[in-house]
Formats: sequence, structure tokens, C-alpha cells
Amino acid sequence: MEHFYQDIFGWFNFQQIYRDAVNKGKDGSVFVEIGNYLGKSTAFMAVEIANSNKKIKFYSIDPHAGWGDIPTGDNTYKLLKGNLEPVKDHVKIIRNRSTQVDIRNVDFVFIDGDHSYEEVKADIQHWLPRTKLGGIIAGHDYDMHSVRQAVNEFFPRLAINRTDPMRHPWIALNK
Repeated sequence: MEHFYQDIFGWFNFQQIYRDAVNKGKDGSVFVEIGNYLGKSTAFMAVEIANSNKKIKFYSIDPHAGWGDIPTGDNTYKLLKGNLEPVKDHVKIIRNRSTQVDIRNVDFVFIDGDHSYEEVKADIQHWLPRTKLGGIIAGHDYDMHSVRQAVNEFFPRLAINRTDPMRHPWIALNK
């Protein structure tokens, strides 16, 4: 299947993290993406999963309830669903707050939802115990003070490439 994420509006510069997760994943792996907006990164991950021929369960969670100056709601949710129509068999969209969703034995979690300190901290608190030992918990926008503060509380020795001019992804291993 050809990638089409480039045609979807949004922000996405962590393709290699998603590609690596799929390459390391196995049949039965469980992936969770927190924050999907219009589905740019979701579409990329779903195509990678489809092309891998692996039976990876992929959940993408977003309440579509609005945040900051980004308009969300029923309209963006409908656009998201339409954008993901070609990969609907490779992703389950959950419209809810991520901390209200109980998926366990997760192999890979990517946090890119609400970027406030409180919400990033709540996402990590919620998903870290649901992530398998040796699983990956990662996220985006480490260059934002609120994200960095929450991440550093849980992962004080996290190594980040601070020379990257893009908004920094972060990755941690659940030990």
C-alpha cells in the first residue's frame, strides 16, 4: 500500500520511530497512539502495519474535544474518519480521553495529545503501567517546557538529541 499521509494536514516528523516500532513488532503486538487530529501520523503507522503483514493491533485515541487554538470536535472527527478510510482495517479509532481507555500489555505508546504539563503527566502515569516491560513509551514536542517537565519527572536520564531543530520526539524503555 502506498503512503498517503503527506496529503493529510497536520504535524508529523517522527516517521522513523513509527517505522522502527513496526519493524520490531510481532504478530499480536499492541500499539497505542495518543492524539490523532486529522490522522497524518495515524495514516503513516497504519500503512506501515499493513505493509508489514503483521497482525499488530493499533489504537489511536483522541477526544476531539478541543485544545489550545486548534479547532477540534465533530468536524475534525469526521475528517479524521474520512482520511483514514483506506486503512480502517488497520487502526481502531477511539474518541475518548486517553486516560479513560484501558488497554493493557501495550508494546508501543506514542504520546502526542494535549501538551499541557498536567495532561502529559497523566498520560505517562496512565500508560506506563499498561506498557509491557521492555515496551516503548515515546512522544513528541519535548522542546515544549510543559512536555519536557512531565517527561523528565518519569524519565530523568532520558537522552534527547538537542541539536535537532525539529520538535523533539522522546523515547523511553519501560524497565
